[in-house]
Amino acid sequence: MTLTHDTWTVTPEPFDSPDAVALWRECYTHMSDSWYLLKENRCTDPEELEREIAADPGTELVPPRGALVIARRDGAAAGMAGVRRPVLGERRRAAASGRRACSAVRPSPARRRTRRAPARREP
Repeated sequence: MTLTHDTWTVTPEPFDSPDAVALWRECYTHMSDSWYLLKENRCTDPEELEREIAADPGTELVPPRGALVIARRDGAAAGMAGVRRPVLGERRRAAASGRRACSAVRPSPARRRTRRAPARREP
């Protein structure tokens, strides 16, 4: 499936295509340098950058559990997005984590019953 709007196209792409690899390197470098500049006032060490990029090449972004799309403007790669569907165990952990987070911000049922909207007074 290809989406096209004016001069932009968005298409699925293998994670190891030259455009995907170049965009991942650019994105990872930007994120890493931003963090190090904020925390340590320096750019990422080149050896560390190569090690981290090699450790996460995007192999989970393949069907049926994932996908990678590349956005191109006038034919040149300009952006990318990847999605990954968690495996069953990860989904259960994520749901449990979400329930814990929601219960932390939602009042308990007993507390909800005691809250009432103020009565409206007619002028």
